[in-house]
Amino acid sequence: MKLGNKYSWSVCLFLSAVLLHPPDGCGTTPAGVGVMVGDPTGLTAKYRFDANNAMDLGIGLDDFSIHVDYLWHDWNVLPQSPQTRLAAYYGFGAGLKDRKHDSILMARALGGVSLFFTSQPFELFAELVPVLKLTGDSGLDLDAAIGVRYCF
Repeated sequence: MKLGNKYSWSVCLFLSAVLLHPPDGCGTTPAGVGVMVGDPTGLTAKYRFDANNAMDLGIGLDDFSIHVDYLWHDWNVLPQSPQTRLAAYYGFGAGLKDRKHDSILMARALGGVSLFFTSQPFELFAELVPVLKLTGDSGLDLDAAIGVRYCF
């Protein structure tokens, strides 16, 4: 698949979510879908179980990868405002990457920051992810990504 086609599908999915759901603040909705840039670059989804606990899913499109993480949000570390909610988060998860036809199983630990808008349906995030590659070219790696999710 050509690189342009991968990003076209990402943009179509993101725009479909935006156009099919009326705006609402991220503070009242449990789910979000969007795009992320970095390692991996691709699609992202998040489901919040409550204010502090969530699961996220990432699908990388540069080298195909998929990961799932459990996240804990801490709302007391960073300053808050009436227009936004800022959370530090940390968690752990697992992933699988296909690099040059070599499958790599990964253990992930991550930390990041999420910015939620109280009157707009968007979440911005940035995260650093130390990765332990368990198979293939085993060893340590560091992934980083920034992204945006549309909340619904």
